[in-house]
Amino acid sequence: MTYTVIFRSKRTDSNSELYYEHNDKLQEKIKTIPGYIKHYGVRHPETREGITIVYFETLDAIKQWRDDFEHIEAKNLAKTHFYENYSIEILELQKSYEWVKEN
Repeated sequence: MTYTVIFRSKRTDSNSELYYEHNDKLQEKIKTIPGYIKHYGVRHPETREGITIVYFETLDAIKQWRDDFEHIEAKNLAKTHFYENYSIEILELQKSYEWVKEN
């Protein structure tokens, strides 16, 4: 089974240095969680709205990430310094496929 965590957010227009310090650290830390598969994210440069999608093998892996001390610290800063708003959805992935144009 695969689970996805969808994190939607809107960044504030301040605290960029502190944000990227924590973001870069957490980008590497999440990869150490047993059950982590992959993640990717994008942010619109003008509206500052973004989305990050993370794939995990188990709900326990998601819980381990949620309860990680450094992640908790970053979440606290997110509410006070980094984001105007954010939302999180956790879904069970039912099907996945892709198409790639051949050259």
